[in-house]
Amino acid sequence: MDFFSRISKLFIIIIVLLFSFNCNSQERAKEKKENLQTVIYSRYGGKPGFNETLTITKDSLKYFSQTRKVVRKAATSGKTISNILLENKYGETTSDILWKNINNSFNLELFKSIENGESRLPVDGTDTQYTVILDSGEKFSIINGQHTEQYKKMIPFFNHIDSLRAKIEKSVTKNE
Repeated sequence: MDFFSRISKLFIIIIVLLFSFNCNSQERAKEKKENLQTVIYSRYGGKPGFNETLTITKDSLKYFSQTRKVVRKAATSGKTISNILLENKYGETTSDILWKNINNSFNLELFKSIENGESRLPVDGTDTQYTVILDSGEKFSIINGQHTEQYKKMIPFFNHIDSLRAKIEKSVTKNE
């Protein structure tokens, strides 16, 4: 029995060590998770030269738009095209909840696997581009990736950005 008790003790020690190493490697993996620093949404193209950009960081929102409405207004009024720059429209900082929702719904590996779609510019359409910049400075972009399964798996991430863009656009165009 002495032999079996030593083996069982050795077995228990090995299990504890394996469990300990597994926990440490999981903690290191969590620490290595890259956080978003900046998310940029851009849509551009079309006959009148439409473009809009929404830049989201942890502490600021910046929105730039040159819409068809602004182009028409400039053409009919004889004035130069006025660009709309909206900075920190909803407060001094991006809301913590919004930033947390964007970060929690972001999956870097899935984002990197999204294939770019064909440009719509040759047929007078607009292209949509999402760019993410990580804390490490690495930058990843996709253009017109809406057709892919990977994109569809990240719908919550894209919806957070698009709903914010729509809210800002509505606020801005109300004032045009």
